[in-house]
Amino acid sequence: MNIGIVIPCYNRVDSLNRLLVSLEGANYIGEEVDLIFSIDYSGINNIRYLAESFQWEFGSKKIILHPSNIGLKQNILSCGDLVDEYDAVIVLEDDLYVAKDFYNYAKQAAYYYLNNDNIAGISLFSYKYTEIGFYQFYPFQDNYDTFLFSGHLLGGNYGPNGNGIHFEVGYR
Repeated sequence: MNIGIVIPCYNRVDSLNRLLVSLEGANYIGEEVDLIFSIDYSGINNIRYLAESFQWEFGSKKIILHPSNIGLKQNILSCGDLVDEYDAVIVLEDDLYVAKDFYNYAKQAAYYYLNNDNIAGISLFSYKYTEIGFYQFYPFQDNYDTFLFSGHLLGGNYGPNGNGIHFEVGYR
């Protein structure tokens, strides 16, 4: 399965650098994994310089430079469009960081839900607080590793090829 990692970026060098350090320390189980930077225009080139100088040893590195400011929402949607080039994409906002085995989890989840048209994406995190009311979030304990959620999750998301339309519709 060909999975690409894509990072929608704007102008947060320190947080992007923290994400890149965590990606360097992750386990890609011996596979080639492309890293794609989708850089929104800000008029400042610090993110571009960081992306260009970053050495990615686990596959190809690609940089998409948007010539005008498209905003976070459109940048994330454009990242979701990359499911046409990959079997799946992992979209990581630039203020996140990943666990060492995030890729292995994402790949196993991708295989498990591959042919399920009811799944538009898989989150790589769990809320600590609900977005409505900011109450502490506790998933229902039912002896399963996952919980299903009807709605949109921002942050570290995985989108399987073939379900890209669901990704876009769900986000809009």
